[in-house]
Amino acid sequence: MLRVDGHCHLGHGIRRSVSARVLLKEMDRHGIDQAVVCSVDQFLAVDNREGNDLIAQTVKKHPDRLIGFASVNPWYGLAAVDELKRSLDQGLRGLKLNPFIQGFCITDEVVLPLVEVAADYGIPVYCHTGTPVGALPLQLADLAVRFPNVNFIMGHMGSADFVDEVIPAMEVAGNLFAETSKVQNCQLLKRVIERFGAERVIFGTNYPNSSYGVELEKMALLDLTPDIQGWVLGRSILRLIGPGPGCGNDVHDN
Repeated sequence: MLRVDGHCHLGHGIRRSVSARVLLKEMDRHGIDQAVVCSVDQFLAVDNREGNDLIAQTVKKHPDRLIGFASVNPWYGLAAVDELKRSLDQGLRGLKLNPFIQGFCITDEVVLPLVEVAADYGIPVYCHTGTPVGALPLQLADLAVRFPNVNFIMGHMGSADFVDEVIPAMEVAGNLFAETSKVQNCQLLKRVIERFGAERVIFGTNYPNSSYGVELEKMALLDLTPDIQGWVLGRSILRLIGPGPGCGNDVHDN
């Protein structure tokens, strides 16, 4: 069974620091075949080009293990649009947004040009949801309804204070997918899988903010069948990412 971490971080930031060597060692120790990586700290917030270059360069060194997502701050306007396109043309395969760190709300108009680029390139948009507040599950669902041809990944499923919005949000938007890192309620994970199917649930760790041991133990506690495990632990995110930028996605419409 192919196991893919759908969300982790890479780089040497002000608060967090993790090298490719350390990440790959942790992946090997826990039987993780591939991981989606994105920038940390100041490289997510302001120094986007530097962070994206590091992600792109590292992915090129480990193309069989790492998949890169670009990060751009929408407040940079047209410069953010250009940087996103540049990063995708370098081979990055998704967009990571963190409204709290980047200083916007997911309902702000400033984010729309970036989502339009995501639609043009056929890439998924990962967005941190929950605490600290910047994007709530239902707010992200509103954006997903506006862009039915873009797949949105609901990072952390609104944890920890807004998990009650997860199921209503996924009912509203069929192109909204749940990512499991930081989620403390295993019963919620199980309900989401049973209600919407394993194809709409993506295993992630948020490493190094959480550990592979903790996040994999949550999966074990769900007692999933091998086929469902296969979707959650790998096939779901790989299907969203597709063969690469500009090649399109398998979008779930409402």
